[in-house]
Amino acid sequence: MTTPTQVAEKIRPISKTQLFSATRKHFDLKKPFEPLILVRIGYTGQWEIHNKTDLPEYCVTDEQKAFMLDLIEQHGSVVGGAQ
Repeated sequence: MTTPTQVAEKIRPISKTQLFSATRKHFDLKKPFEPLILVRIGYTGQWEIHNKTDLPEYCVTDEQKAFMLDLIEQHGSVVGGAQ
């Protein structure tokens, strides 16, 4: 049987806005941090993050990608634009 506190503790999917905010804070980046990325589930069933451009101000580094992927795994999925 599920208690109300167990339901409240359930982790919800993370939004892209929350993902960007957490990454910006973790890496101490300047505002606005709005990279042009594609977040999707790959052929192997794992979450993937791809840069949509080569411009450094709109890209994420490999370290930032790893951090974002860890957050997505913790939350189970992404809402708001993930494919």
